[in-house]
Amino acid sequence: MQEELNLAKNTYEALNAQLLEELPTFISVAESFFIDCVTSYIRARKIFSAKAAKQFLNLMEVMHHNHNLPPMTYIKLCFAPAAVHEWNIGRRRGTVQS
Repeated sequence: MQEELNLAKNTYEALNAQLLEELPTFISVAESFFIDCVTSYIRARKIFSAKAAKQFLNLMEVMHHNHNLPPMTYIKLCFAPAAVHEWNIGRRRGTVQS
């Protein structure tokens, strides 16, 4: 029984020593990997946001050219489905310029 306990203790101590030795390297590599991931995400988000803003501005320009609506109306139409529905009803009734 004592021999098994000593074996378990020695195994634990050896594994713990190995962990303490390798842990700083692992943390350094993990930190570098995490920073690379976050940097890539921020770069991709920036590109996506720029493309989305460009498309939104193009849409606003087309709507202004085709319907001559005030700018806030474009924002309401793009972001509020109920506003689109109301706008379509108004067009059918002839109360909205098209």
